[in-house]
Amino acid sequence: MQQTYQCPNCGSPVAQGLEICSNCGRPVQWQQQRQTPPVYQQQQPGGNYGYGQQIKRRITIKYTGNGVDIFGRFLLWAILCVITIGIYGPWAINNFYRYIIEHIEVDIPA
Repeated sequence: MQQTYQCPNCGSPVAQGLEICSNCGRPVQWQQQRQTPPVYQQQQPGGNYGYGQQIKRRITIKYTGNGVDIFGRFLLWAILCVITIGIYGPWAINNFYRYIIEHIEVDIPA
């Protein structure tokens, strides 16, 4: 199936590859005839989203922790690791990750 475009001068269909419109006889510039891809908009909630539709959402991630607080905790964990000869290490790492995760807020719009 051969793709056709409209002549910019008279509007009649012109087969791709032809340089002159068969209706009006004017030259056709194919660089200006490119079709732009369709733009899809977000449908209302509960709608049917078709194949290829893009839904743009802005997800915000915010860290609410305090640098002084995490540094103080880090010093405490380091001292406990030294006192216990490294036995407290896995608990310190777990507490560090727990602190970071508890102080992250993620906002996902519906």
